[in-house]
Amino acid sequence: MSDHIKVSDSELSFASHVHNLHKKVINKIAQSNANYKLWADVRKRLKTFNVDYVMVQICLERFSPGTVKKLHARSSDSFQILKLNSNSYVIGLSQNFGISSTCNIEDLVD
Repeated sequence: MSDHIKVSDSELSFASHVHNLHKKVINKIAQSNANYKLWADVRKRLKTFNVDYVMVQICLERFSPGTVKKLHARSSDSFQILKLNSNSYVIGLSQNFGISSTCNIEDLVD
């Protein structure tokens, strides 16, 4: 018995048709994504903060149960803020807060 498999011309043309169709679909998806990004970037508002210190106000849900009482102050002293990139900032929180010091620009308020 031979290891060669005979493939008919119709099977080859079907395979090439499927391959070409696959390329067209990939190109259409890439084009749609580029078009979506273009329209999203047009509507995008550029936010920047030019401050050195910020007041931190933390929701009670961020703390583990039992560590913060309802009447405790939810805001703290001013903390230094450092910019990581155009979208994220690092706030100089102390370790006893037990939360991440990195925040998104959406979380910052003027």
